[in-house]
Amino acid sequence: LFPGLKRLVITNAVIDSLDLSAFSEMIDLEVSYSTISELNLSGLTKVKRLILDYNDNLKTIDLSSMALLEILSYNDTPLGWLDFSVCPNLRYLDCAAVEMSDEIDKITGESLQNLETLVIRYNKNIKSIEFGSFPNLKTIDCSNWNVENVTENDNFDKDALNVIPPNWVN
Repeated sequence: LFPGLKRLVITNAVIDSLDLSAFSEMIDLEVSYSTISELNLSGLTKVKRLILDYNDNLKTIDLSSMALLEILSYNDTPLGWLDFSVCPNLRYLDCAAVEMSDEIDKITGESLQNLETLVIRYNKNIKSIEFGSFPNLKTIDCSNWNVENVTENDNFDKDALNVIPPNWVN
């Protein structure tokens, strides 16, 4: 119907599933505050911004075609910690309150080498973060997070990092 569509915003929708694979020109996509449980994004190779906030029923997502993705937000959507190795250009990640599984207790930046901003507040299962593995991280929001261990290395400059709340890293 609209094969050249570049931007789509769907909010407050009562839908079970959505297949967007035909929109190969899509660059900017937002599906938020919906009842969606299945979202097909295969073939969306040009997407740079993906917002999936507040979708209570969305439990899995396939990002494998999104190598150009730079901005990803799935705040309060129960997707957990995803495989970000398929998104090497990711600069901004908001995964606040996403119901991290008990198996994910440590966050590293091995597959997030270009990440500049990480919003990870309200994720109570994560106990540790390896800051030195995020070479480009400039801002982290870890409000209301019960972190027990912060790992640094020689590449980590905590004075250059904008931490929210500010007194979190000593």
